[in-house]
Amino acid sequence: MADDTHTLPKSRKEALAAGSKHFFTGKPCKRGHIAKRTTGNGTCVVCASEASRKWVAANPERSKANKRRHYDANIDKIKERAKVWRADNLEQARASLQKRRNTPEGKAARKEYRERPEVKAYQKAYMTEWYSEPEHKARSHVSSAEERARKFGKMPSWHDQEREAILALYTEAATLSATTGIPREVDHIIPLRHDEVCGLHTLANLRIITRRENRAKNNRFTPG
Repeated sequence: MADDTHTLPKSRKEALAAGSKHFFTGKPCKRGHIAKRTTGNGTCVVCASEASRKWVAANPERSKANKRRHYDANIDKIKERAKVWRADNLEQARASLQKRRNTPEGKAARKEYRERPEVKAYQKAYMTEWYSEPEHKARSHVSSAEERARKFGKMPSWHDQEREAILALYTEAATLSATTGIPREVDHIIPLRHDEVCGLHTLANLRIITRRENRAKNNRFTPG
């Protein structure tokens, strides 16, 4: 916090006349703090802060209730101030959020939030709508196929060069499914797992076929 004591009025009388919330005499308070004081009652801000911390420690439930009442009464102003602060302190805000999320309280709060019926209903509706888009469905299927290929050790070293083309193929399959009403899937021509021969997750080993054809084929491979 920046030191603004040099700009404050030197006495309570001057602060009242100037409409300032604080003043600074430069002299120690009765507890030895050289700090600014509140104009309302002349209290040293350090003394006030220490007294507040002691009261909160001794009255946790009342403190929580007071904070809730204050928040409810000033919710719009508080949110606007928080929004401005986050915009000006983006990295610090992200670090603070991550730190809170990793605490036992933060983890419990997230779990409680996810278990709320209205949250579950919203997430289900959102994912249903999201998954209805061919491109979104394709991205999900591509990720699943890549995970499976890595699991079986069938991901080629040049995969990154083909990923966009593979995504386009999966998107085409999803689009055909949506427009024709006939479910299409992307099939590995040579299966990733086979007793005699195994293929790779590569563009040359992929094709679009109907879901019925893919289920009937399963992991079989007949050389052409």
